[in-house]
Amino acid sequence: DVKAAAQEYLDTYTCGATNGTATDKLVAALEACGCDRAEKAELLKNKDFLAKKSQWVFGGDGWAYDIGYGGV
Repeated sequence: DVKAAAQEYLDTYTCGATNGTATDKLVAALEACGCDRAEKAELLKNKDFLAKKSQWVFGGDGWAYDIGYGGV
């Protein structure tokens, strides 16, 4: 189950729309796993960083004036 969830996570890593679901499945599979491995503990400790993030910046054309650009 962990292997299948990990493969789905890797297969969807570049697609933010589907990677969130795959990340949730991977975390659930790791939590349900009865193994006691350092890798599992490390992944679960950093689970908030597993999902592909999308960062957006909004602003008008005035934001660039402080660095000398005349427009965007």
